Amino acid sequence: MTVKQCLLLAVASALASTGMAQPAQVAEQVTTSSSATQQEPQRAIPLRPWEKRLAASTFSMQMLASGRIDPDYPGLPLGLAVTAIQKFLADKKGEFESTADYQRRKTAALDEKIIGNSSLNDWFALVTPVKNNEQSSNAISYEFNANTGKVKLFVLPYSFELNGIGAPDYDLNKLRYKGLDQFQLSSKLKSKGPYKGPGSYRAKYPIEETDTARLGIAVNRIPFLDFQRDNFQSNKKPVVQLTMENAVAEKELPVLKALLVMKVAAPYLVYDFYRSEFTPDRTDMKTIQSIYLAGNMAGIIFYSGITGDILGRLPAGFGLPVAPN
Repeated sequence: MTVKQCLLLAVASALASTGMAQPAQVAEQVTTSSSATQQEPQRAIPLRPWEKRLAASTFSMQMLASGRIDPDYPGLPLGLAVTAIQKFLADKKGEFESTADYQRRKTAALDEKIIGNSSLNDWFALVTPVKNNEQSSNAISYEFNANTGKVKLFVLPYSFELNGIGAPDYDLNKLRYKGLDQFQLSSKLKSKGPYKGPGSYRAKYPIEETDTARLGIAVNRIPFLDFQRDNFQSNKKPVVQLTMENAVAEKELPVLKALLVMKVAAPYLVYDFYRSEFTPDRTDMKTIQSIYLAGNMAGIIFYSGITGDILGRLPAGFGLPVAPN
């Protein structure tokens, strides 16, 4: 057994003995049989390009009250957040520490600053670009009609079942997750090359193999998105509509941004692993390891990447001061 395998086994045993891996606030979990696919080794956390030069930025709801967000605000570094939460979850009970003392210590640790000045009890705000809906399958996108000047903004999360493979405790619990709204926010190609499968097939067919790491968020069903999820983004109901002059739209829409504001909740991280099945007529083989922040979505802000002006709020009025009675 390698040193890496020993470390993973120790982490998994610690999490299982304390119950920390059991989800408390995410959607339905399904336990699979012991014959499920074996866990793949954990992969390096991919940072988004701008996160490599950041420490971490603190978010507060007061930032949303003025009607403008600093267009240079980077949001929470997702890769750093995932790494910090992995360390938090890996903390095990000491040999001479009672279960009650351990649980109290873990509860207190939720208020400790683990990502810059942010703790697991603080709001997490993540910045993501808003893509052209016709050119991207991004869950957050826009459409522009140059004849009418109408802009439609969409939030179309995926809701695939996540198999939990890749989690440190997967071999013990084998949890699967259903009904979570998912947003893929980061994707990094780790390797690419000729397929390393059976030699006869590799020689006969030009098969390309890719290995990708993804990061995102997987939250409980978002209540302010009232449409049926189907994973094909066919229920294209805009959440915000506005009008722009063509010259303005040409500058604003390619750099439009969205701010996703959420609270993380147990199990804090949800894993998923995909590997395409081999068939003789395949031209590619894909391996994808995904890690998602788990919790609840509070709201979404659309804003200009040039001026920072807020162009849309979900739900309506999100982040605005509440008027006294």
